[in-house]
Amino acid sequence: MNDAEVAGDKPTRIFIACLRCKSRKRRCDGGNPCANCVAGSADCTYGTVRKTRGPGKKWKHIENIEGQIEPLIQSYRVPDSGGVNSLTSGVRKEVAANELFIPGPNPCSSSAQTQLYTLKPIPIFPDFLLPDKYGEGLRELKSTVQDAIRTRRFIPLMHLHILRRLMRNTFTEIMAEHQLIDLSDFMALLDAQHAASSTGPADNPARWAIINAVIAIALRYKTAPGSEGELSDIQHGYYRNATAVIPDLILQDASLLSIQALLAMAIFASGIPDTQASVMLVTNASRQLEMFSRGQSLSGRVLETGEAKYHEQLSRVINTFERNASA
Repeated sequence: MNDAEVAGDKPTRIFIACLRCKSRKRRCDGGNPCANCVAGSADCTYGTVRKTRGPGKKWKHIENIEGQIEPLIQSYRVPDSGGVNSLTSGVRKEVAANELFIPGPNPCSSSAQTQLYTLKPIPIFPDFLLPDKYGEGLRELKSTVQDAIRTRRFIPLMHLHILRRLMRNTFTEIMAEHQLIDLSDFMALLDAQHAASSTGPADNPARWAIINAVIAIALRYKTAPGSEGELSDIQHGYYRNATAVIPDLILQDASLLSIQALLAMAIFASGIPDTQASVMLVTNASRQLEMFSRGQSLSGRVLETGEAKYHEQLSRVINTFERNASA
């Protein structure tokens, strides 16, 4: 056996995968285009910056924050000597040690007086990311999902600040292959849904469906290899939230939002063993788009700029799905 054959047996290490392979959790060969994208007749694009998890970045950031906070506390520490500070000595004893005193002028008093304000400590991490809170929250969410499935109820949406953070960290990647909706528009839908109800459609099944389908896609994208079984119930629970309102989407008047919702469900369904589910969802989305276009033509209404953009994007997504299905 020569050296070339020996070298050929050793797999090439790939340091960055294309966005399509990354979102579908497929092994990418690093080509441009890669073999998976060539086989699927899809656009092959790579992120502009490789995301790394270099050690020490988090702790260096914490040290920088602590280094900035400590001088601030020292500069605003209230002395114990006479004048107005003697009037506040009793107050200082009652205020928690981790609160910060900031002196400032009192507009209702003379210039010789000083008013004291207190600020709560600045959190370095959100509460739900703290080690003890994260595990507790995950167990509580899994219990809620299992209980909702058992009683055939909708699974409540997670807290709004958690969902907004999840979307900011995943939206670009999960929409890289099929651009259904812009992040700003999706965030507006998310805020409106939470304001209306976090436990059900609230008379807007299309909004409820697309939000839950995108949450399911984002959770699958963020799940580390080997942890699929741990979070599978949660992903499929939110996908189930979306599919539960499919009859409403099909029976109501066709709209761009209902088409986006059907295609978002199709994106998630393309990653599960039941391939017919994805085909069915794309077929219904295609029919809805035809009905929508026909309705606009008959009414003589001209689509606004944003609507025309989404109409074109959804047509491309449907064509891509149909081309991949026939390949």
